[in-house]
Parts: sequence; structure tokens; C-alpha cells
Amino acid sequence: MILVPIILLIGVLAAIIGGTIGPRYSSAYGKGQVFVVYNANNSTAALSNTYDKIIEPGAMINDDNKSDDAQKLRNKLAELRKEAADSKKPLTDAEKANIVSEFYKYVIDENLYTTINGSATGIKLKSSRLDFEVIPNYIFLNPSNDPTPSAAVQITSNSTDQHSRSQFKKLLRFIANGQ
Repeated sequence: MILVPIILLIGVLAAIIGGTIGPRYSSAYGKGQVFVVYNANNSTAALSNTYDKIIEPGAMINDDNKSDDAQKLRNKLAELRKEAADSKKPLTDAEKANIVSEFYKYVIDENLYTTINGSATGIKLKSSRLDFEVIPNYIFLNPSNDPTPSAAVQITSNSTDQHSRSQFKKLLRFIANGQ
């Protein structure tokens, strides 16, 4: 007899808590996109190419560009180069991926897309929520490759703007491969 009121009380309490606190679903759920920058054995080496461009002075940005944005980018690149040079031993792939992730995050947070690639106009990623994650043991499964783990940078965007997503993909490709 006492069990029925207790169950009803728990049910009412659960309904009140669930209704007020409840799960918070984004209207963009399922509409975002995940970009992964990685090295594949017989394919692209986007992560290594990007890291090499960050480390090599003048590879990421033209020295003729004297704008304030270009100087901000040069300062960040110098900071990342120093971080890599301060290491007493060769950097692991995961450490390189962390430097690449910091670079991407900075470029996006500071709206420096067009400083790197003049055709990257119209990207509105600053208003999107972007999550950056370094994956130390990413495995790219391809039947023609030996599945060897490599570090990767995963960028998750909740952007629902198709133009911004396609432009961002082009920007990532341009940074890594220059195309």
C-alpha cells in the first residue's frame, strides 16, 4: 500500500525535474560536420604538411603582406615555432598535432582566413561552435593501406551554413596542400 504513493511521488518528482532541467538539444544537431586532418600512409599527409608550413618561416604567409592581420599571424607562427624548438627531443606526432590544432584555433578565433587564403571570403565560422580535439592514435581504414595509427586533429563544426562549411574545407585543404 505504501509503495504506490512512493512510486507516484517519484514519478511526479521525475517529471518536474525532467521538464525544468531536462536535456538541451541544439537545433543544429545532426547538421554540423566533422573535419579530420590526418596523415595516411599512401595518400595525403595533411597533418605533416600543415606542421611543416607552420615551422618553416615564410611558408604560411607571404612576406610582402604588411597588414596588421598578417603581423598577428606571423607572431603566432613565431610562438608555435618556438614551442616546437624548445623541445629537447623530436616531437611526437601527437605533439605536432597539438601545434597544428593551436594554429587552426587561432586562425578561426582571430578571423584570419583571408590572410592565409585571399579566396576564403564569406566564411562565418566565428559564429559557429567549433571543437578541436587531438587524437593521438587515429587509424584511417582504407583497404589499400596498412592501418597504422597516426595523430590527427578533429574539428567539429555545428555550422548549418553550407557555404561556410565548403569554404572551411577548402581553407583546410589550402593550408595543408597549398591548393
